[in-house]
Amino acid sequence: MSFIMSINGKKKFLELALKDSSPSLINIRLFVNNITPSSSSAVADFIEMTEHAYVSKSPAKATWTTSTIAETENVTIENVNQVFVLDGTGDSKTIYGYYIVVNDGTLKLLGAESFATPIVVGGSGATITIKPKLQYN
Repeated sequence: MSFIMSINGKKKFLELALKDSSPSLINIRLFVNNITPSSSSAVADFIEMTEHAYVSKSPAKATWTTSTIAETENVTIENVNQVFVLDGTGDSKTIYGYYIVVNDGTLKLLGAESFATPIVVGGSGATITIKPKLQYN
């Protein structure tokens, strides 16, 4: 027989991973390579944005909230909107999505999401707003 995690267990697991960790450990980054994230993806699979005055985000732990979809027992933890302001300096870049990493001494990938439509940043810059989330099925 296999171990079954309760809905409350799933919620607490995600809270421990994100809400109860030091904010500097969690980092949200934009990626510029055309990759389809999967459950076997690793940090090394992603190329982080480096131009246009880009700065990754480390959201405060208090800004993560959990919710449950009762019918499916899926638990989601999400953050407030994260806004990346890119100034238009540098070469044209296509941004394909974002990924979330944690650094507990070793950099580990928590998850990633591709944008429905990649965003091209050129000379006029761009503002990219995302609502980061992780789902536990």
